[in-house]
Amino acid sequence: MLTEADVRKALEEAIHSDAPRSWKKDYDFRQGGALDSLDHVTFLLALSETHGFKFKDQDVPRLNTIQAVLDFAVRASG
Repeated sequence: MLTEADVRKALEEAIHSDAPRSWKKDYDFRQGGALDSLDHVTFLLALSETHGFKFKDQDVPRLNTIQAVLDFAVRASG
C-alpha cells in the first residue's frame, strides 16, 4: 500500500529537495511551480517502478497533489 511518506520520498527524489516534507497534502505542486513537466513524469515513473502503478495518459494531469496520488493508489489497488 502506498503511503504519504512514499509519495513525499518520490517527490523529494524527483526534485532533489526536501521541500515536499513541508507541503500540505492538497498543495498543487504543478500549479505551484515546484515540479515542471519533466519532474512530474520522473516522479510518476518512480512510483510506477517502486509500487507497480500503471498511469494512463488521462490520469497524469490530475495527479498534482499528494492527496490525489494517494486517492489514485486506493482506486488502482481496489
